[in-house]
Amino acid sequence: MLLLCVAHRRANIHRFKEQLRGAPEAPTYVGPGGQAPVTLSRTSTSMGSRPEFTALTFLPGRGMQISQIRAILPGAGDVALLGDTPYDGTSSVADETLNDKESNFAGEFIVPWIGTLSGHAVRDADGSAWIEANVNGATVRVPASTANPNESDEGLLQRTASTHTETALLDDGQTAASTFVIGKDADKEHSQSRAWPSQLQLDGSMRLEGQSIEITWRVHNNGNTPVPFNFAWRPRFAIPGAQRGKVTLAIPSTTQLAESKRPVDATHAALDFSKEGGSAITQSNIDAQFVQLRGQLMGDGTAVELRLAENNSGIRLVMLDNAFQAVHIATGPHMEWVEIAPEMTAKGLPSKVLDAGQTYTLRVRLEIFSTAPHSSL
Repeated sequence: MLLLCVAHRRANIHRFKEQLRGAPEAPTYVGPGGQAPVTLSRTSTSMGSRPEFTALTFLPGRGMQISQIRAILPGAGDVALLGDTPYDGTSSVADETLNDKESNFAGEFIVPWIGTLSGHAVRDADGSAWIEANVNGATVRVPASTANPNESDEGLLQRTASTHTETALLDDGQTAASTFVIGKDADKEHSQSRAWPSQLQLDGSMRLEGQSIEITWRVHNNGNTPVPFNFAWRPRFAIPGAQRGKVTLAIPSTTQLAESKRPVDATHAALDFSKEGGSAITQSNIDAQFVQLRGQLMGDGTAVELRLAENNSGIRLVMLDNAFQAVHIATGPHMEWVEIAPEMTAKGLPSKVLDAGQTYTLRVRLEIFSTAPHSSL
């Protein structure tokens, strides 16, 4: 009887081991787009006495989307500068959710078109939804919007993972560089977007230092066909509700083009954001593209400033090299953020066309500064 019990137990153990060997392993979540987030960081040197950047996190699996920027602000300590962010760097989140443009996540780089691309709806055998559209005389197939099956929203880059990412140390921070390929014959292993008249290679780099973050994109036409492209970046800067009345916005333009997404009401019509020091955002409901941007009197490029009176701090977004014709501003009385989005072309204007072998460079710099009296920063 004892021998039978031992034999039975051994048989059960054997079957259990066989089941373990045959059981599929649970997938390990790496990050959005199948690639781990990358964080650039630096050590604060001001002991909280002046504003300075401390960290930047981006998603190489989603077109280098910046998911968060952190900074030291006097009186507040280390804070998150971006609001409406898609990913905190620790929790898992479905790529389908991130691709849902109704969610309006912050920090995305938009290439090769801004807004919506219209066409006719098609579906693959597996049920995947696409649209087919005519671009520069060629038929392209791109992912359909979840809201409208006959449209595709804001480009392909945010659906594309990098083919290569590297980081390096600086004396006062870190740099990172990533490469992406979108369009015709793009690397199927890395790119979810294999549709555009020609192949575009995008080399993005970010440089984090105490007082600035410089972002550079080089867009290269790898193919032998001229190809249109457009570019935008959509950072949304956090504004705690209690501080809204103490936040001012300065825009170097008085010419606005209203967006169709949310009507522009009269609450900000009388506010002149172009005057020196700008105007308080208060309860403004803004969704407009500002064009005919004026350059800085002192310094390079065109700048939009957000000033946080509560912390004697300001953030300056500088569009460099005359590469940008417009900036999109969006906020509302119940939104704890303001979008300051540099856009390569004004609404209704055609995209830039890259000839075969041509490269176009776009640069944006974020600066953080003190607004305290007698401050030199």
